Order: sequence, then C-alpha cells, then structure tokens
Amino acid sequence: MITARSMVSGVAHVIQKIREAGPGKASLIIRDSLKRALAPKVVKDVIVYRLDRLAYAGGPAVPRPDGLCVERYERIAGIPAAVLETVEAEERAAMLRLFQEQFDAGGSLYVGTIKARMAAFQWSIKGSHLKQWFVPLRPEDVVIYAASTFNMFRGRGIHSAMIRHIIEREDGAGIEIYCDTTAWNTVAQRNIEKAGYRKLTIIRRSAGRPDAGSG
Repeated sequence: MITARSMVSGVAHVIQKIREAGPGKASLIIRDSLKRALAPKVVKDVIVYRLDRLAYAGGPAVPRPDGLCVERYERIAGIPAAVLETVEAEERAAMLRLFQEQFDAGGSLYVGTIKARMAAFQWSIKGSHLKQWFVPLRPEDVVIYAASTFNMFRGRGIHSAMIRHIIEREDGAGIEIYCDTTAWNTVAQRNIEKAGYRKLTIIRRSAGRPDAGSG
C-alpha cells in the first residue's frame, strides 16, 4: 500500500537525484522512478535474451562513449579505492555488500569509469556457478546480469557499450551468452538488442527467482 509518507519520501528521493545529475537528466530520472514504483503492480514477466552472432557481427556499430574505460575484477580488493570513493558513502556500503555476495557466488565484475569516476557496472557468471536459471545452461555458457548505470551517466550508451565489451572478453567457441531484463524495462531492452541479443523466451516471475538475473 502506498502511504502519504512513502509518497513524500519517494518524491524527495527523486528531487535529490535530479539535483545530483542535473536538470538535463530530469525526465529520464522521473520516468525510471515511475517504472520502478509501478513495476511490481503492472508486470512481472522477465525477458530472456541470447546473443545472436549474426546480429552482433552484422548490426550497426555500437560507439564507445567518450572516455569510457572498462575493467574486470574478481575481488573487491582489486578495485581501486579512488574509484569506489566516487560513489556516495551510503550507496557505496550497500553496493559493496552486493559486490561481495556476487563474488562469493562466482561472478566477475565489470566496472565502467569516466574520468576515474564509477559510471556503471555489470556482472558475468559461468553456467557452472548457477544451480538454476531461467533456461538450461551448460557449464561454459555465460550470463551477463545486474547491469547498473549511475544516474548522472545515463543516456550516453554506456549500457550497450559495456555489454559489447563483456561479450568480446567472454566469448569463445561453443559458448552461448545470455542476459535478461524485466518486461517493463524498455530502455534496457533496447540497449540489450542494440548489443546484438535477440529475445529467446518470456518467463513469469511467479515461477521463482533464479540465482542470477539483471532484473
């Protein structure tokens, strides 16, 4: 149930995000906040994607945003402290807890930075580390998941560029590369498809949440 108090709190949070990101990002932040608020009540479907190599190789080039650097990490200690400190302290604490959980589960972290500031991150994980996912996986298959771009860096094409980078790093003979997103997240769907993925199937959330997914 949405209360007056929670509504005021939500509005205040959106205003703070706009102040941090600047007025040019206001419409994007508001649209994203509304989708997140309404998603649990509107649709619970998950779209599963598999890399289409013909689309990946023959599709339009995905430009790399100016200044974007992407690095892969296997443990928190490997991430430069200067990069982590560019994230607000309260948000950083929650993020590091999430990072440790995913490292413990076998995930590999890709961090995108612009001018040494953390702009986005995404994860990859081998099928051998997943007990269950939306579709059957072989041990060598790869899932890209938990993509997140910080508000002030959205709208620059970072999501698609990082997916392409991960594909180039993780791909190999006989490997299938998957990802997923919620059906309401049309921005993520466009970014995923731009990177060369095609829809494989749609899964109902009521079937249960597997070990990894980008949400």
